[in-house]
Amino acid sequence: MAMMAGQRAAWLRQSEIRVMSRHPARLVVIALLFLSGCAAPPPPPPSFPDIRFTDSPPLQLDVTEIGLYGTFQPSNNLPEIDNSFPVPPVTAIQNWVHDRLAADNPTSSAQARVTILDATVRQVALKPTTTGIENVFTKEQAYRYDGHAAARIEIYDKGMAVRTATVETSLSRSIAEGSTLNDRDQLWYAMSRDMAENLGKAMETQIRANFPPYARAQ
Repeated sequence: MAMMAGQRAAWLRQSEIRVMSRHPARLVVIALLFLSGCAAPPPPPPSFPDIRFTDSPPLQLDVTEIGLYGTFQPSNNLPEIDNSFPVPPVTAIQNWVHDRLAADNPTSSAQARVTILDATVRQVALKPTTTGIENVFTKEQAYRYDGHAAARIEIYDKGMAVRTATVETSLSRSIAEGSTLNDRDQLWYAMSRDMAENLGKAMETQIRANFPPYARAQ
């Protein structure tokens, strides 16, 4: 009897092996489904509001209107990536002009013109600075993003350019390898805000210093 029981157990094990070998794909699918059920869902993508600059009162210009001209056109071709930002830098700069500059004299013979000349961000792939086993345990920067923005502001009075100033700003940010897409988008969003703020501050300095009497004292 003991011998028969042992033979039956051996037969059952061989049968299980044969069943498993017949259906390896089914077993793999079951294992993947089990693992996917245990994995945590990915975090939702962040939500990015428009970038505005309404915290401070606008600069009052002694003009009838302020025209915004956009000669700069974002590119969709690498290495330029600014058009992929949650809020592109050119949009943030346009918002700065709308929020921070105001035409304050409807009877004036003068008009202001702002032209956005550049609002580009270029992606640069960074090479590792470590090698060998040290590189395995070192978290390095994967990409650098180089931003450049430029704009020109002019005052035209009776059709003649009487004031003009050109301003520009540059900044760079980098991101570490292994960063998520959400991390990258957060960085890009902050970069657009900083580019517009820096360019706006430079424009404000030029207006206050060189545009009287068309810039009202505040």
